[in-house]
Amino acid sequence: SVGRRVDWLISVNGEIVGMIGIGSSTYPPPKDLLIKLGISMDEYRNRFNSIANNWRFCITKSIPNLGTRVLKLLRNNCKKVWKDKYGDELEYLITFVGANHNGAVYRADNWELIGETSGLPEHLSVSMKWDNKQSIS
Repeated sequence: SVGRRVDWLISVNGEIVGMIGIGSSTYPPPKDLLIKLGISMDEYRNRFNSIANNWRFCITKSIPNLGTRVLKLLRNNCKKVWKDKYGDELEYLITFVGANHNGAVYRADNWELIGETSGLPEHLSVSMKWDNKQSIS
């Protein structure tokens, strides 16, 4: 991961059941984010360090309402942790919901849907996985 990053393990009764992390915002930003914030691309660059992306959120055990409780803890603590670690005020926390997911846990925590990304054009999209010790494909 390039840029800033803060990660937390999620534990219940001493058992690790997930992970959540925030990091530097995306660049370039989605058009809908610029519209929602009412800023230009140049203004976004100037405010980049005040916007974090919830880049990872996974829970490995089904526990009622755990996702919403974790998101609330994230919202209540991320500003202080970001300020302590990087010295910048965190103004916005964004996330992207992957295909085949509906964002229910975020909606349950009152996150606001600000738009849908169009994705990258196929000629700009790259997917790599580790193949063996000699190459990636």
